[in-house]
Amino acid sequence: LQGRGMIIGDETGVGKGRTLAGTAVWANKQDATVLFITDRANLFSDFVRDLRDIGEWDRFRPLITNADGTIVDVFTNEVLVDKP
Repeated sequence: LQGRGMIIGDETGVGKGRTLAGTAVWANKQDATVLFITDRANLFSDFVRDLRDIGEWDRFRPLITNADGTIVDVFTNEVLVDKP
């Protein structure tokens, strides 16, 4: 990426989340900071689901700044990371 950002946009269910998860893992392995910004707090949980599915959730320790930004397991509703 050479210091550039990117936008991934497409229809529902085509793999944007998995692409984002893979890109975040790659950036983390390059010692880059990963910043995930969304307009809907539930998408934090969706992103974590994709990280867990590819076996890379343990690589990350999110800092949530949204007041409503709780991360939950989308299958069990277990709170994985609570809001500040």
